[in-house]
Amino acid sequence: AFRRDVVLDLGKKARDRHWFWDTEVLVLAQREGRRIKEIPVEWRHGGATKVRFWNDIIYMFRQIVRMRFG
Repeated sequence: AFRRDVVLDLGKKARDRHWFWDTEVLVLAQREGRRIKEIPVEWRHGGATKVRFWNDIIYMFRQIVRMRFG
């Protein structure tokens, strides 16, 4: 969960608009010294997945490299 004011502020700074945006917002929040609190959620399987396993792994890896070095 994100507070509205935080996600509106950090959302403007985030470059990703797909699967990685939430991770990017968390990294940006951490870099700015904002408080991060983990809230447990219950996962329910929702049937067929939209994940394209290898494509999404490569995409996530590229985004991590971009966040680290870019």
